Amino acid sequence: MNRCFLLLLVAVIAVSSCKKEENQDEIDEQLIQQYIADNNITNAERTEFGVYYIIDEPGDSSGVYPNITSTVRVHYRGYFLDGNEFDPGNFDDTPINFILSSVIAGWQIGMPYFEKGSKGRLLIPSAYGYGRAGTPNVPPNSVLVFDVDLVNIY
Repeated sequence: MNRCFLLLLVAVIAVSSCKKEENQDEIDEQLIQQYIADNNITNAERTEFGVYYIIDEPGDSSGVYPNITSTVRVHYRGYFLDGNEFDPGNFDDTPINFILSSVIAGWQIGMPYFEKGSKGRLLIPSAYGYGRAGTPNVPPNSVLVFDVDLVNIY
């Protein structure tokens, strides 16, 4: 009898945690939609994963886009939907290089839509940012915004 109770308890916990994640996805989507509306953004595109990308300045028409194994050279800045910055990035400094496979999933999903030389923003649901764990600078379940200037791709 105790085993049945334990199995039932495990099943309830598993279902409730899945429901919480689904609810967080819905909450993030609503928050992003509100941000888009509040900021009169008309060119936001949604990926199949719910990461949004906004191309404010098109690239150099080279047709070169990064992939998961690319090293990108970027200027960036990270902030929350309310505009508070959690990562000042490097817009006033030298661009940095990093391999896309080494960063949060939201960048991995969104950056392949940026052509070399383009500038724009990524709107990243919490599941593709720092999730339920957060970081010292990012509270759990935070939707993230990144301004991005894709200088080069290697």
